[in-house]
Amino acid sequence: MATARSNLEALADWLAATAKKIFLEDGEHGTTAHIWVKGYPLFVGVTGSEGSKDALRALLEMAARGGADGCGVVTECWASGGDPESLARALAWRASGRSLEKLPGRKEMLCIGLASPAGIEHREFEIHRTGSKLRLRKQPPTEPYVNRFLSDLPWPTPPAGVRRRARRAARGRTKTGRSHG
Repeated sequence: MATARSNLEALADWLAATAKKIFLEDGEHGTTAHIWVKGYPLFVGVTGSEGSKDALRALLEMAARGGADGCGVVTECWASGGDPESLARALAWRASGRSLEKLPGRKEMLCIGLASPAGIEHREFEIHRTGSKLRLRKQPPTEPYVNRFLSDLPWPTPPAGVRRRARRAARGRTKTGRSHG
C-alpha cells in the first residue's frame, strides 16, 4: 500500500488531517504510533518516558522488518529554530536538565511523520494558543528531516528480480526495453 511515493504522500496528508482534527477538538495530541499492515491502520498510544520511547522505536523496527506498508508517529514537540545557534542553545538548555517548554523563543509544534520503503514524509504545524482559542499553522518542510523513531527503519530488501522490475518501471521500460507512454 505505502510502497509507492504517491501513496506515502497521501497517507501523510491523511494522518496530518486526522491529527489536526484531534488536536483542535481536544487541545492536545498524545504521542501515537501508526502502523499500516496490508492496508489497515493500527494505532498505539505512547507515554512520555524514555523507556516507552525506546519501546516505540523497537516496535516500529519490528513492523518494518515484518513488511509493514508504513509506520508513522504523531507527537507534540518543541522547536527552537532552524539555525545552528538555536540548536546549540536548545541542546545546552536540555543538557542542564531544563524542559524545552521553558526555553525562550521556542515554538510549540504538532509533528507528523510517516515512513515506508519509499522514503519519509512529514508535516509540521506550529501551535498558537490565545486564551481558549487554538490555531495550527502549517510550516514549510525542514530538510534534511530526521526523526528518532522513523529514520533508518530496517525495511526488507525485495528480491533481485523485483528490484530490477521496479527500476525498469521507474524508467518507463518493460522487459523488452520498449518505453510505455
